Amino acid sequence: MIAFEETRPESYLVKYEAGDGMTPGNRIIKRYADGKGVSVYTVRYTFSYKQKLQIVTKPGKVEFLATLEDVNYSGDIVYKGFQISGYLLPRTVSYKMNWMTTSLIPIKSFDFNNVEIAGTPITFLNYIENDTTGATNYKMEIVNKVFKYSDADAKAFEDYLQMIDEYQASDVKMQKAFLDIEKINPNDLDRIHEYKSVIDNIEIMINDLNAWNFPAGLNLTAGDPINFMNKFSDLKQIHNQAKTDVYYTLNNLHQIYYNRGLEMLVNGKTGEAEALFNKSINANMIFAPAHYQLAKIYYNQGKFADATDRVRDILNKLSPDPSTRQLAVELAYTIYDDMIKYALELSNGKKYNEAVDVLNKAKNVCESTTGLVCNEKLKNGYSTVLNAQYDDYLKTATDFISAGNFEKAKETIKNTKFFVKSNSAYITQIEPLNQVETNLYNMLIYYGNNSSKAKKYTEALGYYDQAGEICSSNPAIPCTEELNQNIFSTKTNIYLDMLKEARAKMADPVQAEYLFFQAKNYQEMNKLAVSDQAAKLILDIKQKQYDDFFKAGFNLLEQKNYDEALKNFEKASVIELSYEIKTNSKLKPNLTKAAKNICIKNIESGTAKVQVNDLKAAREYYTLVKNMITQYEMQADLELEKMATDLKNKIFSQECRNKQAEYDKKVADAIAQIKESSYIIAENYLNEALDFAAKNSECEISTKDAENKRSEILPGSVYQKLGQKVDKHLEYDQFKEAIEAYQEFERHYYTNNVAVLGIKHMGFHEFFKQTSAPMINYAANYYLDKNDYKNSLDYMKELERKTYNKKNTKNSQTTLGTRLAIEDFKKNAGANPKQLVVNYTNGSKYFSYLSKAYLKQWKKLQ
Repeated sequence: MIAFEETRPESYLVKYEAGDGMTPGNRIIKRYADGKGVSVYTVRYTFSYKQKLQIVTKPGKVEFLATLEDVNYSGDIVYKGFQISGYLLPRTVSYKMNWMTTSLIPIKSFDFNNVEIAGTPITFLNYIENDTTGATNYKMEIVNKVFKYSDADAKAFEDYLQMIDEYQASDVKMQKAFLDIEKINPNDLDRIHEYKSVIDNIEIMINDLNAWNFPAGLNLTAGDPINFMNKFSDLKQIHNQAKTDVYYTLNNLHQIYYNRGLEMLVNGKTGEAEALFNKSINANMIFAPAHYQLAKIYYNQGKFADATDRVRDILNKLSPDPSTRQLAVELAYTIYDDMIKYALELSNGKKYNEAVDVLNKAKNVCESTTGLVCNEKLKNGYSTVLNAQYDDYLKTATDFISAGNFEKAKETIKNTKFFVKSNSAYITQIEPLNQVETNLYNMLIYYGNNSSKAKKYTEALGYYDQAGEICSSNPAIPCTEELNQNIFSTKTNIYLDMLKEARAKMADPVQAEYLFFQAKNYQEMNKLAVSDQAAKLILDIKQKQYDDFFKAGFNLLEQKNYDEALKNFEKASVIELSYEIKTNSKLKPNLTKAAKNICIKNIESGTAKVQVNDLKAAREYYTLVKNMITQYEMQADLELEKMATDLKNKIFSQECRNKQAEYDKKVADAIAQIKESSYIIAENYLNEALDFAAKNSECEISTKDAENKRSEILPGSVYQKLGQKVDKHLEYDQFKEAIEAYQEFERHYYTNNVAVLGIKHMGFHEFFKQTSAPMINYAANYYLDKNDYKNSLDYMKELERKTYNKKNTKNSQTTLGTRLAIEDFKKNAGANPKQLVVNYTNGSKYFSYLSKAYLKQWKKLQ
């Protein structure tokens, strides 16, 4: 039953809300304003409707209904000729519904948020509530109604306006397309690619417009402001026709260019024809007829290489029609034959290398071109050119021989041999070359004989050697006995001349000796007989050197230049021992005299070094003296031996004084450390002093003071080492080892009366109470295990002072509390346990575990 029904008109104004940012509603207003080129604050529209409310009662139920009917729009609802009202109704509405009696007595209120608006009519409320009042005089009202646009609303609106904008813009695009197509001339070959680009771009534009689907999206059947559908249809039609025309020209462009090229050839316009054939190839790279026409043009212009490349490409890379293939083969053979004729012309002009190069190109043509075969013409061409060049080489070599220019002749023959070897397929006659080389061989011997007669032996040998090289390397030219005899005789004469030159330099025995050994080396190298002159010459040279060295040594001895005198006497002695010469009896005594004076000078220098305590240098001088006494056999010279012995004793005495001073320094360092109570370092210094004295026992250093001092401080040194051991254990948290080491440390102190050294000792408990909390905790447990409850408790109190976490002492406190309770109960079972435990802990909460365990154990014992 309808209990309430009401219909009333309402309207809703939409405008730009400043300060709301880009809400969906503001986005819709801004997009409209941007498209129209106006301010957002001038844009507004209204939608009006009739709101119908209805309450329907059913048994136990109440149904509430609300709809919007007859929705109309006004204001800015047209955009560029298109109604946009279909996108202006918000998608959701929020409101409050009040349920009341007709007497306006409230029954209940309901809030509805973001309710979707949909349907025809638009239903935004359909709600059923249980009826608990039993009345029938109901009324309802909708208040605080707020319409909201969603992001989807804004997006749909923006897309619709964008379609309208594109629709309007398409008019300009289509007008431009019509004009561009109108300008297209398919026969204008120079611009045909430009036209293709125009056609392709218009096709892209047509596809873009198709994609927008304006007829459906904008309902153009209802209204088409720019007559889009008719224009678009016309555009597609004329575009298709233009595309057909342009692509036809493009697909046949090579043939068009080719036909025009042929016309130009007929009219004698070769340049224009060449350009058109190239364009034909650019349009179709594999169009063989155009390639052939270019090859023919190049051939007629004398550009054989270009013509050859074109023909080769046609026959090797392309697939020409039979006619074009036949024409290309004929042109290739024509080029090939012309090349061979040209090569023979070059050969007649003695341009052999150029001729061979042309023949090689002809060979390349026939070998690398499909359809061609290298024939006898090419082989005969090579044979003619290469044999002509061979004859020219032989004539050149002969001319050089006649002119006596043997180096050039040899070089030409060598090159000719290589030439013949490289071209053996075409040059078969080697005898002319051997004959020319035989003529050179004979001419070299002839020149060598003339030089030998003129006593120009080195020059003669040069000719003979060149002749020998020829006959040794060419089996067709045997080496004659005459040549071998001439070479041997010439080398002998060179050897004798070298000896003569050496004797001529006798005034300078060094130079004479050098020349002699050059002659000797030459004789040995060439296996010549030794001349009698050689033995006499070397003795004469050595005698001169011997006499010069003795004389120079004697003069230097007189000048007291003993070092240089000794050097000269030694050189003379070496000659005396090596050669049978006339010797001088004064050499030995004068050499000894020089050596002795050098020894005396070195002894004096060594003594001076001792005085300044440079014992290293002094020993070097002494060693030098002893070596010279042995080397020059002066051991029997008692005066010199005594001087050397005195130097040795001085060195030894000074060394011992130095070692005593070094020993005393180590002992003094030890005493300084003792004053600082650094007994370990002091002991090390004393040990070093004693080891040093033992290593230098020859100096008999007294060590009594060091030994006594070491015995005196040894207890202190051991004590400090034991202390270091304790510190090491503590560093690595080795608590048990630290306690044991300290006990040993303390025993050593008292057992060995270490206090007499001025070292103060810290008691065991005093020391460990200054260590880390974990160490102290270990000590508490250590004494607890030994039933030493007093010390265990003392260490726990030290942990309290260090604020050590009592949870870490729970087990030890519990054990100690339990044991103390048992011990105290045995002593006095009637005592007050609470007072006793306070006596232990002073009432500190730190010992809560101990107190609790103590009292608990006491209770068990009662």
